[in-house]
Amino acid sequence: MKRILLFAAAVLIINAAGAQVQRMVMAEAFSNASCGPCASQNPGYSALLASNTTKVVAIKYQTNWPGVDPMNAQTQSEVGPRVSYYSVSGVPWGVLDGTPFAGSSYSGAVANLDQAEINARYAVGSPFALNISHSFSPDMDSIFIQVDIDCPAGHNGTTLKLHVAMIEKLITFSSPPGSNGETEFHNVMRKMYPNASGTSLAASWAPGNNQTLNFAAPIPSYIYDYTQIGVIAFIQEDANKEVHQAGISNPIPLIDFVKNVSVGNVTTASCNTDLNGATFTVTNQGSTTVTALTINQQLDNGSITQTPWTGTILSGANQVFTLANETGITPGSHTMKAWVTDVNGNGILTPVGNMAQKVFNVFGTPVSGPIFNDFASTTFPPTDWILDNYESSLGWSRQTASAGGGQGSARFNSYLIPNGGIRDFYLPRTDISGITNPILSFDVAYAQYSSENDRLAVSVSTDCGASWNTIYNKAGSTLKTAPATTSSFTPTSSQWRSELVDLANYATANDIIFRFRGTSNYGNNIFVDNININYSTVSIDDQNNINGILVYPNPSTDKAWIGLTLSEKQTVSVALINQLGATIQHLQFGDLTAGSHTLPIQTDALAVGIYHVMITTGNTTSVHKLTVTR
Repeated sequence: MKRILLFAAAVLIINAAGAQVQRMVMAEAFSNASCGPCASQNPGYSALLASNTTKVVAIKYQTNWPGVDPMNAQTQSEVGPRVSYYSVSGVPWGVLDGTPFAGSSYSGAVANLDQAEINARYAVGSPFALNISHSFSPDMDSIFIQVDIDCPAGHNGTTLKLHVAMIEKLITFSSPPGSNGETEFHNVMRKMYPNASGTSLAASWAPGNNQTLNFAAPIPSYIYDYTQIGVIAFIQEDANKEVHQAGISNPIPLIDFVKNVSVGNVTTASCNTDLNGATFTVTNQGSTTVTALTINQQLDNGSITQTPWTGTILSGANQVFTLANETGITPGSHTMKAWVTDVNGNGILTPVGNMAQKVFNVFGTPVSGPIFNDFASTTFPPTDWILDNYESSLGWSRQTASAGGGQGSARFNSYLIPNGGIRDFYLPRTDISGITNPILSFDVAYAQYSSENDRLAVSVSTDCGASWNTIYNKAGSTLKTAPATTSSFTPTSSQWRSELVDLANYATANDIIFRFRGTSNYGNNIFVDNININYSTVSIDDQNNINGILVYPNPSTDKAWIGLTLSEKQTVSVALINQLGATIQHLQFGDLTAGSHTLPIQTDALAVGIYHVMITTGNTTSVHKLTVTR
């Protein structure tokens, strides 16, 4: 594959004495987009580095703690080994040529680094000279890196390594990607070559020895701005972590280059069998105005539709196109892809391998209720359910914690999801018209971090997602089932509550969709289990002794009993719900054998009134009225 002729290089000049080479100091820092101290220390640190570009080469590793960081999610396989290498236990933290930043604050704090420390290290000669250059393939899907090492006076080491990394000199977000408010990130490590361990070099170098190393690799699909791609390299002695030399190949100006950004206006879950109105957004990241290009689009692995376009896209500007309509889409999961070619008539010059794409789902025909899922299967989302984590690695996922002795549950990870983050999952399109007195029941568990209001809402749509009605909505102290904890919350068996939603208003619905939505307040995790769209054996307003279940005495004063007969071994739980819909007792009886059982309900502390007793046996839930008197 031919290379673009443009290149950038860093050359270090040998001192006149010939014994040593002018050093470029290597600054490595560790940070996180949800780290409060990072947000306060990084601006000053970045400003200091910006005023020392002739003395310092910088790289920043985005860690996977203390909170969410999408840049880390993309690069953890390289960040993790560097964290371990330096035994990093907190951020922000950094080293200068392998030695933690000195200063009055804690060792390694990036706020410690100052001009005097940089100058002192810059004054120390180096045994090596580095010359680094990089170039791209014409279609911008590959990078080619060359590193020339010279050792004019010789050097004896023990475990020398050459580390090479792609960086983005500046990443800018329109809104903070984490919880600390930062939107600008400098010198971020994006990939290490061949990996985080580096390349072993000879331990001993005779005077005048040299070596050239070349690397060729795909450009990662997660790059934000191709015009910010640079390459850094440094030679490090593993025995004592001292960095002997560093260098940088700065970003290359790109001509006639357009980045494929996103496919939009596509509903993740709907009944639509066409994509009329889908959009495609691009950014001109080149140095020239774009006046012509070709739009390519492809549904799944079908034929490619090409549409020529002429107009004006200034350097740095975005352009939104409307894609050609795709019709006759079948139920199931699909991917809409879009990319540009032939920018300004100069061939491809666009990252075809990094095409924009959107995964979406089309509901099939309604299935007949009841519906039940206890997340025992490791498949998530369950078959025919739809998960929308908004293209994030954080959201709803299956966990092994469960209510009522089960094997799994669904967790909304609001412990890590930034404030305001929304994630959804959808039950299959359902016909509940054949269910007598339909109800929705599920178990929930939640603990606040301190006083946050993470939210769980359940909504229904009877028009295939065109509109939604909320039927359950709790947050914060109303939602919680366990005391606040600053650890990532995982419920015990006693920290669940059963919830009941009457579906009487939708009893005749032959086409209904249920959506569970988590909204993060950056607090703690929400768990959901045993989702059940079923029936009440009789009207909720009636007493009953049906299907082997009896609640007695009714009315009750100080204690009531549940008599039930099981045809086989079943997991049994009971929830007592007041007229406001709040669960005031949640009783777990575990696995009961086949046969007759009598289960107690204490009513002596209950206020006089009418309560609903929700009894779950295996996959079946029934609701019974209980009156408390004195």
